[in-house]
This record gives sequence, C-alpha cells and structure tokens, in this order.
Amino acid sequence: MQTSCPAFGTCTKSRYRGRELLIGQYDAELRRHRAWMETDEAKTIFKQRKEIIEPVFGIMKEQMGVRRFLLRGLGNVQAEAVTLATAFNLRILYGIWREWASEKRNLIVITVQEMVDSLFFNIFISTHFRTLSFCYN
Repeated sequence: MQTSCPAFGTCTKSRYRGRELLIGQYDAELRRHRAWMETDEAKTIFKQRKEIIEPVFGIMKEQMGVRRFLLRGLGNVQAEAVTLATAFNLRILYGIWREWASEKRNLIVITVQEMVDSLFFNIFISTHFRTLSFCYN
C-alpha cells in the first residue's frame, strides 16, 4: 500500500487502508487478448463461434438434459465428454439419415410412379398398335 500517493484517501472510501490493486501473472496476456478481441477479425471469429459451437452446448443442455458432469476426476470427465460428443454426433447423423431416407422414399415413389405410368403407356400403345395393325390386315 502506497501512502505517499498524491490521491491517497480520495480515490477510496477508506482513508486509512487505501486501495489495493492486485496484478496477476497473466495480466499482460489478458490485456493483449482484450485488445485483440476489439479487432474486426476477432469479432468475426467470435460471431462464428456463436453460430456454430454455442448451439451444440444449447442442445446438449436443453434437449439432452446435460447440465453438468456426473463423474469426478479428469479421466472420468474426459470419458463422459467423449460419450456426450458421440451421442450428439449420432443424433446429428440420425437426422441426416432420416432426411436422406425421406428423400430416397420420395425418389422411390416417383420412380415407381414413373414405372407404372410407363407400363400403362406401353400397354396402351401396344394395344393401340395391335388394334391398328388388325385394322390394316
């Protein structure tokens, strides 16, 4: 505490204790990071994080019911995190598969419909041409 400071007693509520300022060992890195976060590049990257990564945590929290790790210890927490990531990825893959299956089902319906239409058309044409050929005979 510096009692020789010209502002001692005026910048704090305590006239006797003064003000204490603790500077951590990572203060320089923290200041550098805060300055970098003010740049447009950092804001763009942070915006991408908001759009890409944060929804994953939101889905895990709200829809999968994961609010905290259930196990203790670094190894156990890592195993639980991998399990959660796998469950999330399987959920995404299931959604992709379901969408693909729906498109495939629609494609199959269209293909079958085209085959039926084609079959009726071929039967109609062949019957019609047989009729025409019989007319000429």
